[in-house]
Amino acid sequence: MAHPMGFYARHGLDVEVVKTAGWAVVRDKTLNKEYDAAHMLSPMPLAITLGAGATAIPYTMPAVENINGQAITLAMRHKDKRDPKLWKGFKFAVPFDYSMHNYLLRYFVAEHGIDPDKDIQIRVVPPPEMVANLRAGNLDGFLAPDPFNQRAVFEEVGFIWMLSKDIWPGHPCCAFAAKREFAEKAPNTFKALLNAIVDATQHAHDQAQEAARNEHYAELLAQDVWDLDRDSAARTVQLIADSEQYEEVSVALVDGTEFADSHTRSAPVTLQVDHVIPGWKEALQRMKEGSKWRLFVPSKLAYGEQGAGAEIPPDTTLIFEVELISVQSGK
Repeated sequence: MAHPMGFYARHGLDVEVVKTAGWAVVRDKTLNKEYDAAHMLSPMPLAITLGAGATAIPYTMPAVENINGQAITLAMRHKDKRDPKLWKGFKFAVPFDYSMHNYLLRYFVAEHGIDPDKDIQIRVVPPPEMVANLRAGNLDGFLAPDPFNQRAVFEEVGFIWMLSKDIWPGHPCCAFAAKREFAEKAPNTFKALLNAIVDATQHAHDQAQEAARNEHYAELLAQDVWDLDRDSAARTVQLIADSEQYEEVSVALVDGTEFADSHTRSAPVTLQVDHVIPGWKEALQRMKEGSKWRLFVPSKLAYGEQGAGAEIPPDTTLIFEVELISVQSGK
């Protein structure tokens, strides 16, 4: 939030935020000075400082960025095994060895007489892969963040057994961290980074700013297309490259200007998956037949700097009201 909302720039910083796959990669890139600071799992800075899993190098962690928000999810086949004492032999997944997820799971099973090192297996699995492994029978459960718990429920392969806040209310999860060397050699920059993150956090919680934030959600969360109708959350639809999508579509600019509506033509629009803007392609693969979504598509996943004729100016965020009527194989 601090980057797209301009809080870094407001504190005189030119910051590049890099999406990074895997907590070990985040750790290694900060150790190698490829990153000056990072969003980390809260136990990671302590583990690095102690030399657990990596060379011992002092880190500092001035802020916890979120609390609670995780859950233990079990496979549906274990609905009759709600007592943790029956979990001997289970295979669990956590996002990282040095994570609150791992420590909470270990603490919880130990409280119920299960030895986490001998009676169960705990594996590191990237959260996006957990549901598929649960479905395949490779896992009996996992302790992870959302949306992966809800995804398991939606796909009917798992059920949420317990929320992490019921194990430790208010437990830390992720944090802002950096090498102590960076904080000491560039104290003003480090302080500005922290202040920008604190300001962004305060802004996100300021109820007086709610209306203004809602208007700009799409631009702030521009990494993905977001379905704002949570009741029609997406089941992945397997689509072949030349599938045709039959849609009812209403399109508007983020300021409310409407420029297209299939209802005025009394006929749905037929689209091919590979012939639409990137934001649509991403959303279509998550919709199921009969679902109705409201999509906010940021400029970079729409028509970008070029725009599209006189109706869509450059750098324009679009809002789509979409109903997926049917998916048919192209011929």
